Order: sequence, then structure tokens, then C-alpha cells
Amino acid sequence: GLADDLDAMFGAARGSGATVLTFTMPDPGGINPLARHLRPRMFRLNRTIRAAAARHGVLLVDFEAYPVALDPRLWFVDRLHSSALGHELIAAALAWRLGVEGFDEGWARPFPEPPEPHTVRETVSADVDWVVHHLAPWVLRNARHVPHGLGVTARRPVPTVVPRSDRRDARHG
Repeated sequence: GLADDLDAMFGAARGSGATVLTFTMPDPGGINPLARHLRPRMFRLNRTIRAAAARHGVLLVDFEAYPVALDPRLWFVDRLHSSALGHELIAAALAWRLGVEGFDEGWARPFPEPPEPHTVRETVSADVDWVVHHLAPWVLRNARHVPHGLGVTARRPVPTVVPRSDRRDARHG
């Protein structure tokens, strides 16, 4: 069904003359070791996105192919959403793919410094914290059939310009 939906969306948008841009997702097991069982589904999703993009002439950034996309600094503590730095990287990658002047494939370079190493105890503690604060509430909402967006309000309900983070500058030395 998703392939049909992508074909319909991409086809309609391209048919109107729009430039369409999409991207794949990185390996979920590389972001969250507890999500390794999701790999086959994510890789299947990525294949579906690639195929639909190719059929319709949609521009694609294949984040699955770029190791930098797995850097933990690019991910929010819920291990599902991008951090502010992650959003900057996504924006730079999309601008590069669109051919926007001033953007190159530099977004794909690894950070100058590796992520801070964690002890086994810190890793286990972080995993337990993630299960308690992110996974368990999600599972419980699903079990009770509570919509995931219920009670969530937009951080910025009106589109606004958000100042560029200084953290991106550290990425390029």
C-alpha cells in the first residue's frame, strides 16, 4: 500500500511540474541497538522509496548509504527524531541534492571528533532510561488505542525563522 501511496503522491506532484525531493532512513539498529529487529522493515521501506523515486524522477538523498547519519549527536534522546544538529544536517543534505548554491557534499563528512565513548554501565543505563521514558509509554498508548498526537502541541505552530545553531560550525573544524 505504501508503494501505491508514494506513486500517487510523487506522480501527482511531478505531474504538476513540481521538483520533488525525498530521502531514505538510516539503519535503525545503528541509532538504537534495541531497534535491530526493525532493520528488515526499514530496509524494505527504503527500497520502496528508492523505487518510487526512480519511477517518477524524484530527487533522493539516500541517508542509509551515509555513515554520518548514524552519529548519535544527530539524534534526539527518543532515538526516533533528529536533534537540532540532525535537522541541520538533513537540511544541508537536501539543499546539496537540490543543487542550491553554496552547498556541497560536505554534510556527509564525519564529525572531526568521534562521539564521546560510553561505559557499559552508561550504555545499559541509557537503554533502560529509553525503555522507561520512550518505549514503554509508546507501547502503552498503542495498547490503549490512544492516538500518539493526542495532547501534543506544535513547538512552533506558526512558521518562523529559527536561528542557525552554532553547533554546526564545530562539525567542520
